[in-house]
Amino acid sequence: ATYLERIVEDLLALAHGSPDRMDLDLAERNVAAIIENAILATTINRRSVDVEAAPGLTAVVDGNRLQQVLVNLLSNAARYGGDRCLVAAFAEGSGLVIEVHDAGPGVPKKHELAIWERFERGQNRYNAAVPGSGIGLAMVRSIAESHGGRASYRRSERLGGACFAIDLPGRVGKQRPIAIVPGGKMAIG
Repeated sequence: ATYLERIVEDLLALAHGSPDRMDLDLAERNVAAIIENAILATTINRRSVDVEAAPGLTAVVDGNRLQQVLVNLLSNAARYGGDRCLVAAFAEGSGLVIEVHDAGPGVPKKHELAIWERFERGQNRYNAAVPGSGIGLAMVRSIAESHGGRASYRRSERLGGACFAIDLPGRVGKQRPIAIVPGGKMAIG
């Protein structure tokens, strides 16, 4: 209920054009855990999603909002992006980058800028048979910007379809060493 309440509040802030009023619950969070929770929160087949994220990668973020970003991007990948998806998370300097790649047709060039606007559905604007409200990517951009970052799109060099990314400068937490303990399990130290 709290998660849904936060989404409704974010939608209202987005409708008023004020993403800077978004309240963030910042704490150091494990990025791989956020990705796994996002995958589980979607209807996407887990076996069709590859994840590349160091188990010890942490970032100072609002974990629920970052999960919301990933749910939006994964849902879009499942809807438009073919049968394969890759989520890659990595540190770039002190910044956190998360990319969602898919194997679909990608976004037509003429829609690449417009897709970030509220209620914009790109090439599906007038196609009621394709589900969607056109607020998912606007929300992704808003959440990235509220963290001091940005959202972007490019063609996926990994899977050939779309690649949506968020870049959050200065968000990477302390890198914790990874150790293999008896039984082959990883321990984050």
